[in-house]
Amino acid sequence: LPPSQFITAWVATGNEVFGRPESLGWLLGDGLYLLLEYEPVWFATETYARGEDELVVELFEFKNAADAFGFYSVSNAAFKDQIPEPGRTEKPYAPPPVSQIGTIRIINSEFLEGYQDRFYFRIRIKEEELYDSGTRAAFYLQTNLPGESIPAAIIGNLPRTDLVGGSEGYIRGAIGLDILTNWNGMDFLGFDENPWKAVAGQYRVSGGKYYLLIIGEYEDSDMARIAATRLQNYFQDNGWDTIVLPPLPGNLRPRAFKDFTCVGFWAKNNQLWFVWDIENATDLNRALQQHIR
Repeated sequence: LPPSQFITAWVATGNEVFGRPESLGWLLGDGLYLLLEYEPVWFATETYARGEDELVVELFEFKNAADAFGFYSVSNAAFKDQIPEPGRTEKPYAPPPVSQIGTIRIINSEFLEGYQDRFYFRIRIKEEELYDSGTRAAFYLQTNLPGESIPAAIIGNLPRTDLVGGSEGYIRGAIGLDILTNWNGMDFLGFDENPWKAVAGQYRVSGGKYYLLIIGEYEDSDMARIAATRLQNYFQDNGWDTIVLPPLPGNLRPRAFKDFTCVGFWAKNNQLWFVWDIENATDLNRALQQHIR
């Protein structure tokens, strides 16, 4: 944690808290559940005062840089309260109103966040100080924490063509899946049995519309095929309509279904590719053509 007066006139109050995140639920609230998917090691916080104003630094340490980036990439993805209409032209998921300064983001005029190597941090301060003392605090942390702000290597699994820059996310569990899909809170990549990790990104399709591509990665190709079969059974058992698509390159026929939205998925080596939130079968076929070569 920064020392007292790491920013001129901001004095540490001595209200420092340091411990294992799983024991600090009283402090972290509901955000603890997503946090635990990324296996954090330590959490520390200190409050700094300048007169009656307060600045709070929250610092999370993870086992590795990939998990710090992952938590950063998913923690503030936000949806409307209701399931959005499929085929909408705005992005299917996006952080709250954000100002981006490098890898430092100002979230919803409430706090700043960033990541550096295996660390993730938040700066909480009143709104009128966000761009002054808030950004100076964030830059101090990025300057003094070790390493660099580099996305997880697994992000490289995402195809680059038509990918919306900055939409990449690294997912480690069902809570992260639910945040990005706003679907049902279910572990639909592993069904609570097969271990996996995944990346996600937004892509453009015709007419300025967007959809979400999730690529789950498993220990081997057998687990990927099992996951695809279980996902197919889920859609069939829950009354989703089957979409029959024309053969794609390599005579591959992804499994596709429609209910309030269209989805398509297929196993590829030790991966499961899952296309989510597309309005109709025509656009779904276009999206699949993008990713099946």
